[in-house]
Amino acid sequence: MINIIKQLFENHNFQNTEEFSTSNNQVLFMRNLKKESVNFYLILFKETLDSNFLESEMPDYYNKINNINGKEYDVRIDKNLSLIIFLKHAEGTLNRNIMNEVFKIEEDPYYFKKYVCVYTENQEKEFKELLSNTSDENIGDILKNYVRQEESFLGFKKDSETENLYKLCITLFLKIPFLVLPQQDENIHDLQQQIKDELTEKELLNINNKIGEFFKAKDFNEELEKFLLEEGI
Repeated sequence: MINIIKQLFENHNFQNTEEFSTSNNQVLFMRNLKKESVNFYLILFKETLDSNFLESEMPDYYNKINNINGKEYDVRIDKNLSLIIFLKHAEGTLNRNIMNEVFKIEEDPYYFKKYVCVYTENQEKEFKELLSNTSDENIGDILKNYVRQEESFLGFKKDSETENLYKLCITLFLKIPFLVLPQQDENIHDLQQQIKDELTEKELLNINNKIGEFFKAKDFNEELEKFLLEEGI
């Protein structure tokens, strides 16, 4: 997964500042230094998530960022740094305890914004197959085209609990801030209304969290996020 995510960020003009491995995870530190928007991402790839992760591991990563290659600290990092954790778990092992740890990390107000993307090995395999079956080298475009397929969406709507490729792709749009899905084409049947109808049927809780400009409709953004979070994404 690390190579896919690295390419995805590079497709969006990010550069990998430093990459290193530890005993249980891999790390990327991506930066985009455009004049109009400076962004830094610390990206971790893990298979376990300890309950004291924020206290035990994050200070070490933050210190590492402060001393990248022995260079002077870039003060722009302070207000433009985000953390994304890609957490792989075995099929059928996602439970409330894991999700509680995910929520704990994402809701933590200190240091920087935090996102956790949970996925399985099978989802990763399907993702790699999707990428290998297209000539398009821009992973963001591949994701957009796949998520906007009406047949795939309808399948997800009927069974949103199954951890399949479509669910992973939707999760990537939720967890990676610069990924934005444009409005659907005219040949896709009122996709926004279909999701709104599903939300009404399920009577989901009012969840206020970040989702980005999904389909460029603010109310729809909030409702889609409620739907996905309630389903355990």
